[in-house]
Amino acid sequence: DWPHGTTREAFGAFVRRFDADPGRELRRFAALSLLDDRRAERAAPWLRCDVFDRDELRAGLQWLGEDRRPHAAVDGASALFVAGGKDRVVAPEVVRDSAALLGASCAEIPHAGHALCASHPGEFARILKRFCAP
Repeated sequence: DWPHGTTREAFGAFVRRFDADPGRELRRFAALSLLDDRRAERAAPWLRCDVFDRDELRAGLQWLGEDRRPHAAVDGASALFVAGGKDRVVAPEVVRDSAALLGASCAEIPHAGHALCASHPGEFARILKRFCAP
């Protein structure tokens, strides 16, 4: 019922590839996260695959595999979604639609990929500061 969600089949294939060879799948994910981002080299060290804990990542994958929408809305809370305009992992329209669904604010860094806080830290920080300003 959510047109932007990753299919269970696609997500399951990702998890199976991760379980079979975590390093290879993380390198694949890192490459996809940086694709088309003109500042990707800045984010590359942040996405080093050898620094992640496999068990923690696996637990995160299990969490991501669940429908979190029923738990997403918090009355009176402010939320900010930030999209990377060149994101190949979570398309910008998915971020915008998700924010709209929850009544959250949304910003976009047009030339950023998925790892936008690493590749565009200054722009990301400015967006957060504007959002958090009284």
